[in-house]
Order: sequence, then structure tokens, then C-alpha cells
Amino acid sequence: MEQPVVCVGCPIQNRDFIVKEYLQCIYNLDYPKDKLIPAFFVNNTSDQTGKIIQEWMEKHREKYFNILYFEKQKVYKGKIDSQLRDKRDFTLFAVVRNLFLKYIIPYPFHYFFSVDSDILFPPETLKQLLSHHKDIISCLVWNGTVFGVDNYNYRKYMQDNRGVYNYFQYQIQPGELFEVDITGACYLMKREVLDAGIRYKAHKKGEDWEFCVAAKESGFKLYCDPTIPVEHKAKWG
Repeated sequence: MEQPVVCVGCPIQNRDFIVKEYLQCIYNLDYPKDKLIPAFFVNNTSDQTGKIIQEWMEKHREKYFNILYFEKQKVYKGKIDSQLRDKRDFTLFAVVRNLFLKYIIPYPFHYFFSVDSDILFPPETLKQLLSHHKDIISCLVWNGTVFGVDNYNYRKYMQDNRGVYNYFQYQIQPGELFEVDITGACYLMKREVLDAGIRYKAHKKGEDWEFCVAAKESGFKLYCDPTIPVEHKAKWG
């Protein structure tokens, strides 16, 4: 069976502290480069992120199915990303992610591998996620500790007798693939998810939240593979 074409990338803002490592992770993927479309949307950036990506593109362009690069300043007049964390206003993230999707959708691919620019991932990541044949499937990304509990990029909910859904801590078992309600940061999705019109919206817990809710309401299932060790290098200015 012919291997699917995969678009991989994300919007990027002020990431010159890590973008070279991020690009190296894409380059190191154990997957045919002629089946990959690296895609980048540099937005509201004041550092060397765009220059670094363009130099990488020029060096490797001929190896790939395609490489997509988009750049736009003043995308949204609200707070920049480094000011959003305490305000819990993720409107900018939702706007730029949806604009990025608008840019890449005209191009031919079967899967979109959405990987935040502060995530470093091993070469086998894409092949392993593809092997599960799921609508949406993520790696396990650690986001720090909150109130002494490890915080990850997934959420599972249970409904109580009042009809209210509450988050509960899922006990991860080694090697176990598990279904989730919300995920993000590093996840693979079928092209059909985007073609169904699933998009991002601002939410106090992150723009991925409403994307996942809309996907589930449209009948898509979400999973997490906890066996893929990715590294989260978040940096807030």
C-alpha cells in the first residue's frame, strides 16, 4: 500500500531559541521525504525565526514533496503569546491556527501532523502514530505540574448524576493506547477532520479545546499514545 502524504508543521512566533532543533526533528523523521510537506506560518514575529526557516528550506527543498512557507504580521490586535498565559485569552492562537489551516488546505495531503514549535520528537513518531489508523491521535506531552499533579496534553471526562462532565485523572498503563476527549500540542489527524470544517476557537483552557470538542461532536474519535517520548520546551517571554 502506498504511503500517505503528510503535512507537518504549525504556526510559529518568536521561536529562534528552538526552531533549529524543531526543524531537525522534522528532517530526522523516519518517513520518506517525498511523502512529506513541511509547512510553516511565521506570524507576529520580531526575531530570526523566519530567516532560520527559509535558510533550512533552501537547503532541503528538493528532498520533499513540497515545503510551504507563509508569513504575516499584525494578524490579531490582542495580546501577544507571551502575555496570554495569565490572561487565559487564546484568541490569537485560534486565529493564527485557523489562518494556517486556510493556507495549507488547498495542497494535497492525507494527514496533518500538527506539532507545536516547542515540541521535540523522535524519528519514529510519525510512523508510530500512522500505524494506529485513528482519526486523531496524539503523543503524550507533559505540561508541568499543577498542585502537585503531573499535567499532560489530554483530558478525559466522566458524567456525574447531574449531567455535568468532570475531568478525572487517567491512570496510564505502559504501552496502552487510550481514548481521550481533549488533546493537543503534538497530534496527527486525518485529512477528513479538516475537510469536515473542524476549526479552532478561543477557550480559557486553550484553542485545542474547542477543536477537539467539535471533532468529537462530528463523530471523530481521539486517542493518545503514551509510549512516544516527546520533549516539551515551552518558553514564555
